[in-house]
Amino acid sequence: MAGYDPNDPVTAKSIGKIPQSYTDSLNEGGLKGKRIGVIRELVEADMGKNATDPEIKALVNAAIEDMRKKGAEVFDVEIPNLDYFVRTNPYADLGFQYRSKFDINDYLASRGPDIPYKTLTEIINSGKILPIPSVEGYLSLYDETTVPPEQSPEYQLYLKNKEELTTTVKSVIQSQNLDAFLYPSIVLKPSLIGAPYPEGYPGNALLSSFTGFPALVVPAGFTSDNLPVGIELLGSEFGEPTLINIAYSYEQATNHRRLPTTTPPLPGEEFEYKYKSVPEPDYVLGTIAFASLGVAYKLKRKKKR
Repeated sequence: MAGYDPNDPVTAKSIGKIPQSYTDSLNEGGLKGKRIGVIRELVEADMGKNATDPEIKALVNAAIEDMRKKGAEVFDVEIPNLDYFVRTNPYADLGFQYRSKFDINDYLASRGPDIPYKTLTEIINSGKILPIPSVEGYLSLYDETTVPPEQSPEYQLYLKNKEELTTTVKSVIQSQNLDAFLYPSIVLKPSLIGAPYPEGYPGNALLSSFTGFPALVVPAGFTSDNLPVGIELLGSEFGEPTLINIAYSYEQATNHRRLPTTTPPLPGEEFEYKYKSVPEPDYVLGTIAFASLGVAYKLKRKKKR
């Protein structure tokens, strides 16, 4: 998904920053000359302070060496105050808690009178929610919120800290002339269903959601017990083409991905992706006129004869 959506004002920032085709960035030599900063703090432990599994750490370090062999400059970098922003900050993850109920209710109100549930409370009381903590627990937490986000001092502090982290990450990108950051997406091996869940957030993906910067995960290999490991690349704002450039080059050089045996290719079918442009919207915001080029992809299934 890319482009301007008049129902989402934040997307106006993307105007003029979307390439005609992201596939133009699929370059096998894309790693040559790229500067990649390893956030060593997140290699050693994730945002929930779970220590990285030794096998996963070894695969991350192997990925770093593979990138160097393809001509990239890969070196350790530090994000000032990262521990505070993503771990010990009491307002680090309140964005969902303080917005979700109101956003969901606003969305339901926009769907007209014929939908079966009008509020998040009605959805929770419907008995149709999956009985697992990650669904029931979060939705119930959201529903307890009574103060709208624009009136919540805690939410305003969350926005302030989020902006400070974003500014800090931008500063490191600029001062080190980075094309991307690198760290493991998940530092622990997958757990068995029903096994105890690790304390804290078991991964590093929140760094992308906190900053709003694009991130891309690529396969980095498998552990001795055949479990997949991924490394995450975090780029600058609207830096998707560069991330794709780096990721594709690494993927083609290492070929770590394995087709899952449980979902083999379907015989006699292929997918064709067609690019289609969307007319530019004309509107005025204050005294500034914007125009954008939206990008849409049409997925068409074809059957071989």
